[in-house]
Amino acid sequence: MTKKLISALAALCMAMGAANCLPDAPPNDMSITVQAADTFVYGDYEYTVLADGTAEISKYIGKSEQVTIPLTINGKKVTSLGENAFINNRTMEDVLLTKAVIPEGVTDIEDNCFQGQFMLTDITIPSTVRNIGMFALGGTGWIIEKINIKNVPIIVNDILVEAMNCSGTLKIEDGVRAIAPRALTSNENSLTKVEIPATVTDIPDDALASLPDLVNITVSPQNPVYESRGGVLYTKGAKKLIICPSQKTELTVPAQTATIGEFAFEYGEFIKLHLKSGSKVADYAKSKGMSYDFYDLKDISKLNISLKTSYTYNGKARKPLPAVTNGSVTLEKGKDYTLTYKNNVKVGKATVTITGKGSYKGSITRTFKIYPKKTAVKKLTTPKTKQLKVSLKKVSGITGYQVTYSTSKKFTKSTTKTVSVKGASKTTKLIKKLKKGRRYYVKVRTYKTVGKVKYCSSYSAVKSIKVK
Repeated sequence: MTKKLISALAALCMAMGAANCLPDAPPNDMSITVQAADTFVYGDYEYTVLADGTAEISKYIGKSEQVTIPLTINGKKVTSLGENAFINNRTMEDVLLTKAVIPEGVTDIEDNCFQGQFMLTDITIPSTVRNIGMFALGGTGWIIEKINIKNVPIIVNDILVEAMNCSGTLKIEDGVRAIAPRALTSNENSLTKVEIPATVTDIPDDALASLPDLVNITVSPQNPVYESRGGVLYTKGAKKLIICPSQKTELTVPAQTATIGEFAFEYGEFIKLHLKSGSKVADYAKSKGMSYDFYDLKDISKLNISLKTSYTYNGKARKPLPAVTNGSVTLEKGKDYTLTYKNNVKVGKATVTITGKGSYKGSITRTFKIYPKKTAVKKLTTPKTKQLKVSLKKVSGITGYQVTYSTSKKFTKSTTKTVSVKGASKTTKLIKKLKKGRRYYVKVRTYKTVGKVKYCSSYSAVKSIKVK
């Protein structure tokens, strides 16, 4: 692909003008200018030196509409036309090319290289070109002429570079070895099926991206690099999922799949994934907000269950509805499980048993507690010096009340005491031997003893009074 490591030594030598580093003067008295630490100007071109010592043209700065790209620059073989090198950005500085001759020896035409050169109808591409980047020839007159022929993809040096003129089923011909990035991407085509032959061994993640009508991808069984399972494109052995057709609504991902292509699920909000428990794909699905479950988790007791565990007694049966989830999918009561409750009316410990139904099996029992009703401080008085009288709101069906008082509104441990009032009918409590002239804060709650366990309500609102 791109050979982007720069030869720092060559750059340094040219910048310093060292005689033993620079080659002889360029032909036709063409000058060399060092533009930056890694970019040089040679005639009509800016270029960089790649790691292998060859040159990549990074920008065309000439004015001619017809370009014959040199075989060498400053004695260095030209092997790459860089990203955006001849792009037409619709600015005054851009030259509208009509002809471009690429010399033998160029192997790479990078992303957007000639993008937007709509007047460029004559392009000579040598047989040495082995890589054509995303939209490298997009929007050129050369491409525009060819896409007028419906359902005939554009292939250059066995690379499928454009198929925006295709619809329905695209059968890639034998002999094609690579698909360029975004080669099939277009808002204008309506591809529903792509058939990939055994000869295609280079498919970037985005080669089949952004195809909203795609239903199915097939791959020749003889292909050594890729395979199709259920119409989805994987690397051989299904280690990586490259593209899932956008029209799929459910997909069972193979257990061995550990990597997901960048554009695999562009329309992921419309699909539900079925995964093996422990699959690395679950992390991906969760990060993307996708719907997923684990196909090997069908025992209710192995699933995630959340349940509200605290309720207040109201004289009626308490029937909390648990949230049972498999992956990101919430199971449905009645369809996936049933519920059975016990001891769920009176204060104390209650249970709910969740039993699998339909495709789910097994059962699990969870507990929740029912607490007595709250009470409230009706009135605080200080009948005598160093005394505090608390009047409570009556609550039936309880064992008694707890009165908590403190000289701190935060009820710090060292300043706080609690006294009990036994019996539901006794609704006052006199507290003596308090500190004269101090303000006391009071809160109260009910309790009911069931067996050996005391169940307490939540506390009431706090009230305060200054003691005589």
